[in-house]
Amino acid sequence: MNTVFLIRGGHRLTGTIKCPASKNAALAILSAALLVDGILELEDLPQISDVRVKLAMLRDFGATVEVEGNIVRIDCRSLTWKGANSDRFQAIRTGFYLIGPMLGRFGQAEIPLPGGCNIGVRPVDYHLEGLKRMHAEVWIDRDRGVYRAEAQGLSAAEIQLPFPSAGATQHLMTTAIMAKGITTIRNAAIEPEVVQLADFLKSCGAKIVGAGTSTVEITGTGLLRGSRHRVPADRIQAATYLIAGAITKGDVKVTGLVPDDSASVVDALRQAGVNIEADGESIRAWIDRAPEALPELRTMPHPGFPTDVQQPFGALMCLAHGTTNVVETIYERRHGHVAELDRK
Repeated sequence: MNTVFLIRGGHRLTGTIKCPASKNAALAILSAALLVDGILELEDLPQISDVRVKLAMLRDFGATVEVEGNIVRIDCRSLTWKGANSDRFQAIRTGFYLIGPMLGRFGQAEIPLPGGCNIGVRPVDYHLEGLKRMHAEVWIDRDRGVYRAEAQGLSAAEIQLPFPSAGATQHLMTTAIMAKGITTIRNAAIEPEVVQLADFLKSCGAKIVGAGTSTVEITGTGLLRGSRHRVPADRIQAATYLIAGAITKGDVKVTGLVPDDSASVVDALRQAGVNIEADGESIRAWIDRAPEALPELRTMPHPGFPTDVQQPFGALMCLAHGTTNVVETIYERRHGHVAELDRK
């Protein structure tokens, strides 16, 4: 059954909203949950389809998942390396990030080929090369449509990423916890979600230095202990609310976040003539006139303008005085929304 949204427009958006928890951080943390040898309690896990699918994946592999209010309890002590449901892995991209932790825990892994949003090629080459450098064998069984991996014990490695991929950084950082020695990831992504994953891993006993810089060092510690961790706010949702307020000539305040994580979006809004107030945990944006066009909006890895905010900001620029050139440098097909914006 399809879901239909009926939207009655023409109203200013005003008010204050608490920012929900981060989808990207939550999905990375759920991949890392495979390495926790105990009870993991996650607070404020976002109740969205991607998270529900990821939790179902953990159940397929033998994990126990219980939900009580805003707390999700996960117990992976009875985990197995078999049980993947291919339909689930076609639904979201980050199912592939389970292969490294599974490999580290069991010495073998089998993961269906990944799916996810149709926004570009999105190869996993950087992930695979990093795993191979940790002395894993990884190959595709095309007859069964799966990735297979084996390792007689993972070893620390020097990994140089050709591009600061947040997904590869998170995946390899998590996997390196099970590798003997100190693994170094160079040209690592510095996205806030990488830091948030590192904070979670360290709360479970991992030894990680340098998260949030281009060089991350991970000391292999083996399986992690249980902990309780609160999933932080979603900077992408925060940006969407602020932009929606600007589109409607409204006045929106988003609370419960780290304003520095949204600096590039705030800077772009200011350039567009949007008024901004920010303190230690909130951002307010308001405007009562048409915005001004930016000469160019170029997506870049953090701390540049985030690719995930390109579409809503492009919608804002449709209302601006002047012309904005939008340059997408991360995903070559992240322009499917343009035809809808151009409809008469």
